[in-house]
Amino acid sequence: MSFSCKIISYNSKAFMQWLNLREKILRLPLNMSLTYKDVENDKNEIIICIFDGQKPVGGLQLKSLGRNKVKLRQMAVCKKYRNQGLGKKLLNFAEKTALKHGFTLIELHAREEAVEFYKKSGYQISGSLFTEVGIPHLFLSKNIK
Repeated sequence: MSFSCKIISYNSKAFMQWLNLREKILRLPLNMSLTYKDVENDKNEIIICIFDGQKPVGGLQLKSLGRNKVKLRQMAVCKKYRNQGLGKKLLNFAEKTALKHGFTLIELHAREEAVEFYKKSGYQISGSLFTEVGIPHLFLSKNIK
């Protein structure tokens, strides 16, 4: 299988597929669903997907926090594609993309079960557990310059 990462356009076919994945992986397990408010600002973000052929199987978004900071958010990979290095490939692509756009610091809120994944890629924890969307998260960041 050949996987590739690409920046996708807001409201494209791939974006609609990404929204479906996002909801299925990140929201439905929490008995939540995406709302218009959840996605209305996506048009201002860098949206990256990893594809198996033409089909997105994971993705993430980068939201500018001004100057040199960006927030990595909504990272998800389909269950059947996990443990194949796709998350790492997606994260590496996101870091390179952030650098190309002039960002040198990535911040994120990681679900507790995902913290080790980010730590393996050099992200550091700041602070203690907090609750977001009803589940425990930690704040992590990485200087990428």
